[in-house]
Order: sequence, then C-alpha cells, then structure tokens
Amino acid sequence: MFRTRLRIPRQGLSLGLRTTVNARRSLHQVPSLPHDYSQGIPNLMSPGGFAVAWTDYMSLMVEKLNALTTGTELEDKDTKTIALLTAREPNQAPIFNYASMAHNNHFFFQGISPTGTPMPDVLRQELEASFSSVETLRREFVLTASAMFGPGFLWLVKAGPGDYRLLPTYLAGSPYPGAHWRAQPTDMNTVGNDGTARGYFKNQAFGARRRTGDLPPGGIELEPLLCLNTWEHAWLLDWGVGAGGSGGKMAFAEAWWELIDWEKVAQKSGVLRPGLQVRLNAVRWGGEETAAIKKKTRKLYRIMRRNGKDRNLFTLWLEPWVVHYAVGMACSPTTTGSQQCSTNYELDTTIHVQSSVTDGGGSDDHKLQDV
Repeated sequence: MFRTRLRIPRQGLSLGLRTTVNARRSLHQVPSLPHDYSQGIPNLMSPGGFAVAWTDYMSLMVEKLNALTTGTELEDKDTKTIALLTAREPNQAPIFNYASMAHNNHFFFQGISPTGTPMPDVLRQELEASFSSVETLRREFVLTASAMFGPGFLWLVKAGPGDYRLLPTYLAGSPYPGAHWRAQPTDMNTVGNDGTARGYFKNQAFGARRRTGDLPPGGIELEPLLCLNTWEHAWLLDWGVGAGGSGGKMAFAEAWWELIDWEKVAQKSGVLRPGLQVRLNAVRWGGEETAAIKKKTRKLYRIMRRNGKDRNLFTLWLEPWVVHYAVGMACSPTTTGSQQCSTNYELDTTIHVQSSVTDGGGSDDHKLQDV
C-alpha cells in the first residue's frame, strides 16, 4: 500500500496559519478566583492537586480555546456564550468542548470557599421543600457523584419557582437549556442509536435546526446554582481511586460538601435581595383556580426570565395552594418620608396578586398584563 508523503488537511492548514499569525491575541485568560488557593484548598486539595485541577487544566483549556477562536467572531465572547453558540454545530464540537469545560470548571471553583459558609434560612427552606431535608440533598449529591461512571459534573439547578433538582452532565456537557442536546445527561455508552439517545445521534450526524428559544424534547428552563467536578484530575491526586473503601471520589465529594459557599448559591437562586426587606401577602385559592394560577405564574416567570429581569426585578416561587411574589424596585423619596412601596401585578381580569415591599422610601405601582 502506498501513502502520500505529505497529507495536508484543507481546513486544518488555514486554522494553523490563522493561529500562528494571531497567537499574540489571546483574548481568553485563566480567570481569577475569589480566594487565594496557592497553598491548596484546606481539606480538599493539596497545593499540587489544586495546581493540576485549576492552574494547569484551565491554562490548557484557555490555550486550546484561543487556538480555535482567535481571529473569529467568537474570540471576544465569554466561555458560556461560546458554548451556547456552538452547542448545536457538530463541526464546532472542539470549540464547544473547550469553552464548556472551562466554564464548568470555573463554576465548580467559584462555588466553594476555604471554610464554607452557612446556608441562609430562606434557601434552606426551599431546598427542604424539594429534597425533604438538607441531609437528603447532601446524601443524593455524594451518592450520585460517586455513581457517575466517567468524568463530568453534577449540578444543583433551579428548574422553576421553588423547584430544585440535581442534574448530571458527562464530559464537557452543559446544563444550560440553550445548549440543547449538549447537556449530555446520560452516559452515552449505555444507550444506542435506537434507544433514548436517538435524537442526540441524529443531531450529531446532520446538525440541529436553529430556532430561537427551542428546547430538546422534555427540556425545561433552569438556572445552575452549584456543581461538583467529578473529573479524575480534580480528585485522583489527593484522594486516590478509593480501593478498599478508603478515599476516592466519594470521600472527595463529602469533603467538598463542607466547603460550599451557600451565600453564593443563595444569590444565584435569587432568594436573597441585599438591602431589601420584603413583606409578602399570601393569596390562597382552591380547586381549578389553583391550577390556572400556577399555569399563569409559571408563564409569567418564563417571560420575565426571557426579558433578563429574573434577578434584577423580582423572584417568584410557589408553595402548595399559595402564590408569593417578591418585587425589587427603586423607590424615590416622598415629602412624607414614607418607606412603603406597594406593587400590584395583574395577571388577568380574574387573578390579582398583591405584594408589599419595604425599601428606602417612596412608593410606586406596576402592572404586568397580557400574560
């Protein structure tokens, strides 16, 4: 058999030349962390373990990402945006993998602190409503992470008002709904072309249609709050493989739980509003009215999120038979020195919810119609 002495990939050449010419324009950098871990992370990673899991690995991800995006329209975009833009483009899978992996790894390290932080009561109440207890959540986190056969991430996500869930993603899979099929919530070695992964393989072969706001079958809107890195480079050096029941990934997950920055998780979930005291009026309904209210409030929640107002304007959550609204607003001073801000949201002609907000003075009224 004869082979040509020189085989030049057509697309690879142009990419290589572009990378060489623009090597100095490395716009993506290893991000800084909120804490100094130069001496390692107490009770979790040694200095060497941290260097591998963060310094060296993130440097590699950024280097690879810059090589593929420098000189393109993606070079000045953040890693999350790049992952979302390339998630449904099979020919851009390498770019997605490096961008998503860099974002996920950064998300993991952002969620911990050297000593951990106490869980705010309001967050505890919501988590207990979804998982029955915080201890149950801890146990599910540790056991699920330990059971993941292969590298990936395990996420705590908010799937809606007061609805928290665990979501595993394998390899560099993304938890964001905008990433569509690249969530990779299943170990692809356990399913085939005719199984539950049929849609995934079809999209890999032919590409996915571009439709704004489209979700894969069964997809829902969600917000990632916290993640645990189960890639071997994050725990193997310090914790070993776990043979004989000592150390390993499970021990790593248990140690990680003690260092979670719950204040940051609460901020991401939207249950905290610094400097804003909220007094809520609970409105109760029964029977068919309740189903209609829940349907409309979920729709309202999605509309506000699409408009980018979820974190800045209000937080909404549902309890059985109760609808709560918490609204954040800027109140202007009044001549009377009033500090009461009243807000009305009119969902339609039959459903009317009121809430009161205490802030720095003044009052205002708002209405949201056509829901």
